[in-house]
Amino acid sequence: MMFWQMHESAERRMLQKWLKQCVDVIELGGGVGVLTAHIAKRLSPGKRCICVEANPYLIHVIKHNVRINAPTANVEYLQALISSSQKKYFFLLNFSDLTLSQIVQTKDNIQDQYGEIIELQSMNLSSVIERYELGPYALVMDIEGSELEIIQNDHESLKNCVQIIAELHRCEQNGVLWNQEKIAQAIVDLGFELKDRDGYVFVFERPLINQAPNQIS
Repeated sequence: MMFWQMHESAERRMLQKWLKQCVDVIELGGGVGVLTAHIAKRLSPGKRCICVEANPYLIHVIKHNVRINAPTANVEYLQALISSSQKKYFFLLNFSDLTLSQIVQTKDNIQDQYGEIIELQSMNLSSVIERYELGPYALVMDIEGSELEIIQNDHESLKNCVQIIAELHRCEQNGVLWNQEKIAQAIVDLGFELKDRDGYVFVFERPLINQAPNQIS
């Protein structure tokens, strides 16, 4: 079994306390699958965890860890890079630590030093929702600052989102620095309520569409 207490502990605590069990969950940034297994084990029967991870090597790690820790879980895996621009990116596979793999602007003078660079075609969150025919859903994400791009440029994808549990990251866009508090306020401005916070992990909610309050816990 994986050592839950040491890995992504703030996110794990927020999931234990807040995750809605009665809706499908999209997880952006599956990592090594610790949170994927944790999410899937908590969902009500018939609900799915859609795990989206850009790194093709980590997809295999996630599947292995979910098989060990949540063997009966209903998880679907999508190897994809999420971006509202839906274009091709260079993606550095850091073989010394696959969790540190990242988007890079150029492949010059990087490949031999750090690992392998691959080219990925991105897709937006709306496309994920359409592919899996999702209704109301919860969004769990840890995508190193790319959350701002969704909030600003693909916010229509959040119209059926009833909960966001996210580790927010400082980032810069068009020369403007966005800290975690500013990003959190942008999410609130979309109609969500900030329910809780543990460090840089935030929980936001809004009413579940067409459901009575006693059906959304």
